[in-house]
Amino acid sequence: MKYYFRLQYKILNRRLKSLGIPPLWFYILSVPFFFFMSEFLFYKTTLAPYIYLFISFFALRSLIEESRLSFLRMIFNTSDYYRIRVLEVIFMGLPFLIFLLLKGEYWCAGGVFLASIIASFHRGVSLFIKTIPTPFGKYPFEFVIGFRQYILLIAFTYFTLLMGVKVGNYELALFSIAAQAFITVFFHNWVEPKDYVTIHSMTSLEFLKNKLEIALRQMGLLFIIPLFLVLTCFPSQWWISLILVCICYLYLATVITSKYAFYPSEFNLLQAILLGVSLFFPPLLVILLPYYLAKARKNLNSYLSS
Repeated sequence: MKYYFRLQYKILNRRLKSLGIPPLWFYILSVPFFFFMSEFLFYKTTLAPYIYLFISFFALRSLIEESRLSFLRMIFNTSDYYRIRVLEVIFMGLPFLIFLLLKGEYWCAGGVFLASIIASFHRGVSLFIKTIPTPFGKYPFEFVIGFRQYILLIAFTYFTLLMGVKVGNYELALFSIAAQAFITVFFHNWVEPKDYVTIHSMTSLEFLKNKLEIALRQMGLLFIIPLFLVLTCFPSQWWISLILVCICYLYLATVITSKYAFYPSEFNLLQAILLGVSLFFPPLLVILLPYYLAKARKNLNSYLSS
């Protein structure tokens, strides 16, 4: 078990170095940075507890991927397996739990605690998601796979939507739409093999247009119910709701073009920073989208033929 954590430590160090981040500085600054960003979030919006809860669920979900857990079960005996699971969940969930308790958000802290217990003993998400029907079956693979992988988080967004409508909290209802858009971004963080790209007989522009049309259409399917409820229950703020939806579409398009701008490499540090900044400053997307689109077209020319 000690060897496993030493290996994870070495893997993390290598990833940090590949991103140009000195590991020592990362370990020194990560804790104060976490609490600074948490304070900033709670200062900026009254929805901070719900956003914080959503982020913690997202982080804990990364620990229950079936392929990862199957690997651990093959390597370790039962007692070591559960020790590793519990220690990983504590390491991932404890910072969120502590900060929520410090803020007096006991209900949300209880949600993190419950999610941590479930994550500790869950045997893997794909055990029950393989047969879940989706409205995206005609167009594999990102939304079909992503919807099934993140079904619990999507369900959480619908729960916050219903709670927002029930108590008349427009910001909470709007948060559910933004959260769904954020989840769909992670549908596209997997870099597919080159065969998945070269199999298409089309130009780079046609390929990108096809990808964007499918992704934006499928995001619209997720937005139908939330947007209908928000526009129906909060009609006076219709223009804010539509602006948010437009920003979500623009953000997803930027993420997809950014992915293929550097294909087949994974997202680099600069990409992550720029996309992260654009979450708080959406006008940046107007610059990033055409830049990544031009770069993606040029990059894909070596993989596609008309």
